Amino acid sequence: MHSFTTWAVKTPAAGYLGVPMAASPMPPSGLFALAVTGLALLTMAGGCSVAQAPAERQPAASASTLDRSRAEAVAVKADAARRAAFAGLDPGALLAAFRGKALRVLQAQVRHMRDRGLRLEERNPVLAVVFWDAHAAEVVLQVEAQHRLLTLDQADPPWGTTVRQWWSRLAREDGEWWVVDQADLAPDHWRSP
Repeated sequence: MHSFTTWAVKTPAAGYLGVPMAASPMPPSGLFALAVTGLALLTMAGGCSVAQAPAERQPAASASTLDRSRAEAVAVKADAARRAAFAGLDPGALLAAFRGKALRVLQAQVRHMRDRGLRLEERNPVLAVVFWDAHAAEVVLQVEAQHRLLTLDQADPPWGTTVRQWWSRLAREDGEWWVVDQADLAPDHWRSP
């Protein structure tokens, strides 16, 4: 025969609360010991489990097959796609070289420029790798070029000279290398080779 009994549970905020519990031939301390033992077994089994959640994709893990010349080629292609997107205000141009966060950020920049009637043009770029980290799959390009910013008020502004450095992180996806993160740096962040 099972009956319900009420155990008093003291909480700091509420004082004593009546909590109905199923009657058991085991005293409450025995139930507690059983619960703690079960919890300990589950914890040990979970710690020794073979099946684990998939790890986050780390570009560095697949960077061992990426050499400097391939990384440079990917970064140069990405810089050309970026340049084309800023000049033509076409976020679709970015799909040729970018994925993930880098793609989202650059597409938003292109949309922002298009909404304001701005275009950034560069010509005669001279590119050089000024930093390369095989383990992190990171490349920094230094770009020396002529550039100009076209606005609604200035449809044909004069060309100026620029030196910029552009950092990118690469990752392998679907058998190809892509830029997955990127940032513009101060022109003298890394020295030229």
